Amino acid sequence: METSEKDTAKTRLKDIIQSIQQMLEETGVYDASLSFSVEKAATDLLIYRRLRDACLDDDTSLTFTEQSREGDDRIKMNPIFAECARQSKVVGDAFDKLMMNAKGRGKKKNSDKLAQLMNDLKVD
Repeated sequence: METSEKDTAKTRLKDIIQSIQQMLEETGVYDASLSFSVEKAATDLLIYRRLRDACLDDDTSLTFTEQSREGDDRIKMNPIFAECARQSKVVGDAFDKLMMNAKGRGKKKNSDKLAQLMNDLKVD
């Protein structure tokens, strides 16, 4: 990777981090203790996007041929597609932990409803 590509990746990473922090701040759930989780989620997302772009490149072959020890040809799926799928799960899990997707927000709503119920049941 060239220096300019590294600088661009670092800039994109900073931009993603800022976007995630801003979204969390707008929903009132961000505090400094989440900085590592935010950085990890941003890094995971940047890696996923690079894998996705490689998968969508017209020059990326869906399969490749390898030879067995016996000299027979075997057609195998390009492993970048499986890695892209795996990385998308990693990103989803990171966003779950930050409550930034429907699954995470649903959990928060349920806990808010439980907290409201508990408050309603309080005896003064």
